[in-house]
Amino acid sequence: MQIFQSHVSFSCPDCGKVSSGPVEIPEPDWSAAESPSDLNSEGQIYVSCTECDEEYPAFVVNSAGNVHITFEDHPTIRVSADNAFYSSDEDQWPEPEIPSDPWSIFHGLRSEVSVWLKDHGNEHGGALINRMLFASLISGLEAFLCDTLLNAVSERKEAQLRLVKSDKDVLTMKFTLAQVLEKPNLVVETIKTHLRDISFHNLPRVNALYRAALDIDFFKMLEKEEVAALNKAVELRHHVVHRNGRDKDGNILENFTPRYVKSVLELTDTLVRKLDEAVNPDDYFDDDSIPF
Repeated sequence: MQIFQSHVSFSCPDCGKVSSGPVEIPEPDWSAAESPSDLNSEGQIYVSCTECDEEYPAFVVNSAGNVHITFEDHPTIRVSADNAFYSSDEDQWPEPEIPSDPWSIFHGLRSEVSVWLKDHGNEHGGALINRMLFASLISGLEAFLCDTLLNAVSERKEAQLRLVKSDKDVLTMKFTLAQVLEKPNLVVETIKTHLRDISFHNLPRVNALYRAALDIDFFKMLEKEEVAALNKAVELRHHVVHRNGRDKDGNILENFTPRYVKSVLELTDTLVRKLDEAVNPDDYFDDDSIPF
């Protein structure tokens, strides 16, 4: 059986712990939708804390996959909700292994996008192929940011400690001595689960995590206009993926010319290279040090 749901997390108002897990939400009326932007739904739901089982009545609004949840009795509680998706209650997908070399994966994507853009790019800025290549670049950047941070935090105790002390969502988590004894890797696994729940297209939030865990501010690796361009690209990617290339008013966006997609390719490649070197300096060396 397929279940329409969202993965949500929040600080429980009763036990104070961070609850993180799937919540079933109302399905859109698929038959009445004429475009992806029409796939909306809303209604009353109940959200249970995964730590203490306390149940809270809430109201959910699903706007083309974007989910917003408000607790009726605790409207100030911030609920983080991922995009809605279908999941089977019979088959549970295991968490994928973290790639050991996220840079190489992004480099392969970058090369493919470059070739496809050169051979098949359309001068019309609203062309489907251009939008697909553009969206894949931003998705690839998000995957790189996520996998690189997960690898660093998994392997470095000092990064784990810095993150636990700095991130309030992790700092407020509580565990019993029995849980700690039963699961020697409880802390790092909890941190990894927490990071996987974060939307890595929220670049300011992700940059804050890099600063907290690794003392790296990747926005400072770019010029101010490049940071603005990158955030704008993330915003446009949202329109491509969730509104089929239209803005909130339904206007077709024609930003995605080959020249623009190439500029985003170069910008994301620059950030990925600089950030990978900052996170993994031992993998790089100065050519001047080579004696021949």
